[in-house]
Amino acid sequence: MTANDNRPPRRPGEPNARGTAAALAAVVVIGLALFWAVSAIRSHNAVQNCIDSGRHDCVDLGAE
Repeated sequence: MTANDNRPPRRPGEPNARGTAAALAAVVVIGLALFWAVSAIRSHNAVQNCIDSGRHDCVDLGAE
């Protein structure tokens, strides 16, 4: 016998640890993707505002 044999059977629809961990991981991944997207949009917006103001040195092209 194992220790799990003493637990009552789980009812359908009852949350379990594996499902909760998967949901938490999904929320973290979506949050990181959202953070990356907002950062990229803000960076692009800053460059676009610089260009719109007539400047030509808005992006570092890495010229050596």
